[in-house]
Amino acid sequence: MKLLNEREVGEIYDQGKEAMVEAYPQMQEQIVGLMERVSRLEALVHQHSQNSSRPSPKSLRKKRGWRSEGQSGHARLEFESIP
Repeated sequence: MKLLNEREVGEIYDQGKEAMVEAYPQMQEQIVGLMERVSRLEALVHQHSQNSSRPSPKSLRKKRGWRSEGQSGHARLEFESIP
C-alpha cells in the first residue's frame, strides 16, 4: 500500500472533481488499512499475561528453573539493618 504524498494529492485535486472521485477508493483503502493497523497495534499494547498466549517473566523463572537470587556460586550479599 503506497500512501499518496501531498504533491500527488495536489495534482489530483488540480485535475478536478472527476479525478478526485476516481482517486477516492484508493484513499479510502489506505485509510481503512491504517485504521486496521492502529487497531492491531493498540491490541498489542493492551496485552498482558492474563490475555496473551505469552507467559509472564515470573512464570518463566519457575518453569525454566531460573532463580531470582542471582548466579549460583557467587557470594550472597546481605545488608545489616540500621537501627
